[in-house]
Parts: sequence; structure tokens; C-alpha cells
Amino acid sequence: LMKSIDSERIKVSVQSGDFIVMLSDGIIQTTEEATWLIELLAESRAKSAKELAGNIMTAAKAHAPSHDDMSAAVIKIIGF
Repeated sequence: LMKSIDSERIKVSVQSGDFIVMLSDGIIQTTEEATWLIELLAESRAKSAKELAGNIMTAAKAHAPSHDDMSAAVIKIIGF
């Protein structure tokens, strides 16, 4: 287990239909490695959180073939 957590607090506004995406470091570790991910998210036409998470995982296996574990959690904001 980790002795301490390195975290950052941010505040964003979300709207119905937005996705919140959380990824492990097995998918990307730095913003420099994220070009393919930024393109995927910008072009995505995913309708569900499950679909977007699957698209991210498929692309991650092709772009970041590491031996580290990979996790993607996606939440879709629906009306509020």
C-alpha cells in the first residue's frame, strides 16, 4: 500500500452528456504520451461509458504496449 497519496484538487463544470474519464498510469504516465488519447477523445462518438472505456482500452493496448496493468473508469453525466 502507498504511504501517501499525491493528489490534486480541481473544480470543473459538467453538463448532461459529458464523460469523466479516469485512467491508471499503465495507460499513460505523462501528458507527452497522451497524443493518441487526446485524439481518441476528441473524435469519439461513444454513446455510453462502457463503449468509451472499451475504445480507450483497445487503443491503449495498441499505443502503450507495456507490462503494467491498465484500468479505465468512465462515468457519463446524465441530466441534473
